[in-house]
Amino acid sequence: MNDSELRERLFTEGIMTFGSLDEFEKWLGTQSRDLNWKKPKDLLNTEENTQRVIDLLGRMREKA
Repeated sequence: MNDSELRERLFTEGIMTFGSLDEFEKWLGTQSRDLNWKKPKDLLNTEENTQRVIDLLGRMREKA
């Protein structure tokens, strides 16, 4: 998966999880216990970490 496809998947998952782009963007800037108290946006620098954030979004939807 190339970087553009990964980012598209991230935003698709985020909007599906939070219901809007605004809410997803707020969450990206909020520390997450599930990410060792890091902000999700700070982890989007590698493909592996971006996938971690996508996986977390999927788990959050499953719990809802």
